[in-house]
Amino acid sequence: MAKQEIRHRPALLLSHFHAAAVWRRSRDQGAGGDPHGVQECPVRDPPTKEAPPIPPCEDKFFAKPPCYDFVWSGTSARIQGIVKGIMKNNPGREISDDRVKSFRTPKEVDTWLLDNPLRCPGALHFVEKSSTVISYGVQTNSTSVAKRGQFEDPTFKFQIPLQIAAEREIARSLLGGAFLYPPPFLRHDGN
Repeated sequence: MAKQEIRHRPALLLSHFHAAAVWRRSRDQGAGGDPHGVQECPVRDPPTKEAPPIPPCEDKFFAKPPCYDFVWSGTSARIQGIVKGIMKNNPGREISDDRVKSFRTPKEVDTWLLDNPLRCPGALHFVEKSSTVISYGVQTNSTSVAKRGQFEDPTFKFQIPLQIAAEREIARSLLGGAFLYPPPFLRHDGN
């Protein structure tokens, strides 16, 4: 059997999710600079922060109690172990059993989410393809919302914490628990 190499690459998270973008037009267009009057935009350099844990569902704007921190789908005992690891190893706050709901299939999750609006900020969908391959998907409501002048960015508040937790525990499962996962750091120009 070929040895599988697993690498954590926080730089991919930094570059993929870097929120600052720059649009520049060359000053060399035409005589006398840019004919459209477009000026250079300053490049923001947001601070590097440790990736956040999965927050309580009540932290979501407009959450409807009782709510769940996340729901998940999957069928194997290994997947159940991964979810238990996500709950146990959530930085700063262990997630209790009553804060998580399980389903067999993504379709069951979709049905539940439609029937229970505002009860859960996100879902994880796991598939164990083989003893060395576990795939997952993250499902969140990515609509940005405002409450009293504060904006909630669901990507950084809910999706990325779920993604990091799933990757950490999948790696730990594939390596038999012997995995020191350094906390990833992100750059984000927002809350």
